[in-house]
Amino acid sequence: MKKLITTLLFICLGIVEMHSQISISLQTGYNTVEKPNLNELNQSLLEALPFQAGIVDDFPDYVYFQGAFLIYLQNFDWGINMAYTSTGSRISYEDYSGNYTQDNFVSAFNIGFLIQKRFRLSGKHQGIIFLEGGSVISFLTIEENILIGEVNENYKYDFENTSFYISPGIKYQYPVYDFLRVGLSLSYFLDLNKEYHLKNNDNAILTLENSGTKVKSNWDGIRFGILAEFYIKSIFKIEEPEYGI
Repeated sequence: MKKLITTLLFICLGIVEMHSQISISLQTGYNTVEKPNLNELNQSLLEALPFQAGIVDDFPDYVYFQGAFLIYLQNFDWGINMAYTSTGSRISYEDYSGNYTQDNFVSAFNIGFLIQKRFRLSGKHQGIIFLEGGSVISFLTIEENILIGEVNENYKYDFENTSFYISPGIKYQYPVYDFLRVGLSLSYFLDLNKEYHLKNNDNAILTLENSGTKVKSNWDGIRFGILAEFYIKSIFKIEEPEYGI
């Protein structure tokens, strides 16, 4: 194991010395997610209750956080990309005898590969086209709280799934310092969604009570983001490449 780690370390150092640029990119933004399956889940859970409850939140669009490590190689940037997202909903009811709440929280962690091509727009303005792809691990937690008088009961159910995604997009960047570029990003995230199953039990599939339809993750949507890209060059005494068309 030590020999393998040492070999990988030398390979990484060799890539850094051989090629002209490495960078770390940080990004955050807003996702207009499409979520019909989750909205149907809320409606199904609502209809199953023996009293007239209401939906307070219904999986609103969410903020995402993303980071990437990039190496400039053969006129392209190649890298590893990671991101985290979450959203949720609440069903609630209250009267003189007590109250009921049901919180449904969904989150996802994705990791994958990124390839992008830079081109000069004008002066220091730079455009980028890119493609991401990889794996999405999604989590769904349904938590019920029932309070009647002094009796309080809680129930919690954890579901998960693993699927794949692809995400093409474009970016705009402008250098504010030698080591830093800031910019904007626009992309479409396509989740090749799979059904949720009970945690640690792949055979216990979550379905809608009123139709029997399997509940799937669905992170599809347009992403708008702002980004900062930090160039690591002074440490290794390397020069920034000239990006042409």
